[in-house]
Amino acid sequence: MRSGRLEDALVLWPLAEQLIAAAPAGPVVNVAIAPDSSSLARAAHLRWPHAEVVTWRGRGDQRVDVLLALPSALLSHPVADLLDADASAALVMVWDGGATHENAVLHAWSEVCGEALPELARCARTVAAPSGWTTSRVIDVVRFDSVAQLRQALVEERGIVPPPASAALTDRIAHHLRAHEAADGTLRIPVSATLLRHESGGSLIEE
Repeated sequence: MRSGRLEDALVLWPLAEQLIAAAPAGPVVNVAIAPDSSSLARAAHLRWPHAEVVTWRGRGDQRVDVLLALPSALLSHPVADLLDADASAALVMVWDGGATHENAVLHAWSEVCGEALPELARCARTVAAPSGWTTSRVIDVVRFDSVAQLRQALVEERGIVPPPASAALTDRIAHHLRAHEAADGTLRIPVSATLLRHESGGSLIEE
């Protein structure tokens, strides 16, 4: 499972900007990103125009100067693997329970289907910081044109097959997000995430 075009543009781009802003100073030769996000790749290229930017493939991947991971990386990678990546500096952003939009879909799915959706639960889970990692809070607002667009971004574009009671799912998502819906149907949803950061020390350039 991976993020689609809408989530990449509407959710990941503003988070990518904040993630990049927290990256360490100094020359960087190679950067690994997770997930395979055009927004995160673009932000990395803007920050380090001469660095090689590659998609992180998982535990055991090549050593890099910087690992950048957004919350949707948890759709396809266990968080323990991200925290164990071979990188001189790692910045891993997790929702840590603060993904209002994700939580609305999770609750709606459980109400309509009678069971949780494990993939989405993994993305929205709380993550404890390992020893040696620092944490900081990230606040943002995600915007969607409608509940239907949000559902398309977080369900259909991720390759999740909607339940038979498709209309009921949309209605329950709308119910959970009513407080963030404007008169014209657009959504401005406050979210918060935790940024986990670790640096191994020394130069970012491999010896």
